[in-house]
Amino acid sequence: MSEFNFTRDVSRFWVMQCTLSQPQGLRYRLLLSCPDYITTPSMENDMHTFLIPRPFWVNDLDQTHCHSCNNAFGPLRRRVRSFPKSHHCRQCGNIFCHDCSSRSIPLPQLGYGTRPVRVCNQCLEVAYLVTYIIDEDHGSTTQIHGARGLLEVVERDNDQDLAKLVQNGGVDALIWLCRSQRDSELHFFATSALAILSEKESIRPVIITKSALRPLIQLMALYLSKPMPLDSKEADKVSSPIIREDVRLEVLLNCSHVIFQLGRAGKVYEMPMLTSQEIRSDGAFITLLQLADFHYTPLTDDTENSEKPIDMQALLDREQMIQSVAAKGISAICATGSFISLLPVSNQPAIFEVINNPDQLTSLLESNNSLVTKYIAKAIAYLSLRNDKYKSQLLQGKGAKILVQKLKVTAADQDTNNVADKASSDETNSDQTSNLEMSMVANLCCAIANFATNVWVDLTGESQQRLMTQPQLLQNLCATAAHYSSNTEIHRHIARCFANFALYDTNRKSMLHQTNKKKNVTYNVIPTLLAIGQSAIVTPDVQRHVVRAIDNLSNQDITEQHRSTFAESLPLLKSWMKDNPDADLVKRAETICCRFE
Repeated sequence: MSEFNFTRDVSRFWVMQCTLSQPQGLRYRLLLSCPDYITTPSMENDMHTFLIPRPFWVNDLDQTHCHSCNNAFGPLRRRVRSFPKSHHCRQCGNIFCHDCSSRSIPLPQLGYGTRPVRVCNQCLEVAYLVTYIIDEDHGSTTQIHGARGLLEVVERDNDQDLAKLVQNGGVDALIWLCRSQRDSELHFFATSALAILSEKESIRPVIITKSALRPLIQLMALYLSKPMPLDSKEADKVSSPIIREDVRLEVLLNCSHVIFQLGRAGKVYEMPMLTSQEIRSDGAFITLLQLADFHYTPLTDDTENSEKPIDMQALLDREQMIQSVAAKGISAICATGSFISLLPVSNQPAIFEVINNPDQLTSLLESNNSLVTKYIAKAIAYLSLRNDKYKSQLLQGKGAKILVQKLKVTAADQDTNNVADKASSDETNSDQTSNLEMSMVANLCCAIANFATNVWVDLTGESQQRLMTQPQLLQNLCATAAHYSSNTEIHRHIARCFANFALYDTNRKSMLHQTNKKKNVTYNVIPTLLAIGQSAIVTPDVQRHVVRAIDNLSNQDITEQHRSTFAESLPLLKSWMKDNPDADLVKRAETICCRFE
């Protein structure tokens, strides 16, 4: 026999008594704070019981004034009529005078049944809304009234109201609606409120501890799989058995926004809020991958039977928003543990376990949604930064090809050996290109530079080998540097790419003499490095990577033809050596000069 646990066993007995005391038709969802009890099989099968723990009552002797208006109580409290009487609020457990606690409402969620009990004015609004939400006996209209009311409380954005909502079971009730109800309108109000609450840093941990993630993921899977029929009680009251498409998309958007905010929270607290279990087993990451590639398909029956004409453009706009928010969520989850070297927890191994298809993540770069490509490129950059044990998986299949082809720009079709001459004429290109595209290109270049990094875990350089086998890699990098001639971030990452690729002996000759047989053009990265170094926007960090690249490339047997190419870099390097505080840059530049003078 297991050891007796007061919280678990007494709570189980109390819940059983409260549930049995309810009328036959009155059903509520059980959400106790006891973890052992929540995970019992009987609990998982009970989808219609809602109970939350009762609050501790403040001792009469400890409270001499009303908790709300601060009026003093009489010495004998309830016996002297000339003094205010004291009453306990059943919802919060504090003590109030009669004027501040004159209302009574049923609180079945606290085990009081359907009999009205005293509630203070401060708790009244949220308490009766929660009571309405869980009241299934009076139909969905009552529940919708309660859910809409909680959404209005959330939208008011009052700190005291939000604190009462959390304290009095409002978050629990919203999650219960997502878990146990089949009405799409209830889902809409509940997920809308949770989406707003998830933006509050103080409430995000509450949403996690209330186990909201799994119900939301299950709800998204339901709305993604097929049109969800209405509750059987309501089926006879409507002309169509299919939910409205705009509501369906709103629910998906709200759920994806909650997961994005929870994934993003790990960045704020420097610890992941979503655990590996939630990412891997609960399906948070795989669901976001599906939503990032979500494409709305109109339902023929719904469009024909709908009395109200469907605004197709509005639905397609929602499709774009769902994709974008999901991509932001993917990026936020991938960022955990990738940029803080001392962070003790990283969810990245769990992410790689989830990705079964090597192209599952990189294929999203082919999306027509510019926000999706931006954040997926950012996610790949995060994943390629630290996890050298896993990162080559991202380049399997078509991963490397997609990554390189995405860099292709208009300038890639031109001869990139004359990058320095073209730089001035391309100054206006970045002004004509959207910030989203530039950000995506910068993230891709960063990812490629990370894949090329030679570290002790990946001494064989498997990642960079997969990239170097792509015939247009160097061509596209050179063209990208010319096309975005006024973007320092892109220049920095491209210089990093060349410096890291040049660490490998097998790459150096190719980087000085790569031939495109189809176009009969030879590519050399040195002119691109010089163009980057001579740019008016060059920074010390870019200078350092340019010198690294030239130093690594020149660390081999150089032909006479290439000696003249390297010699063109000497005046630039000598100018950087003057009064430069970067000792490593000066040392490398001196070494290069000694090789070619």
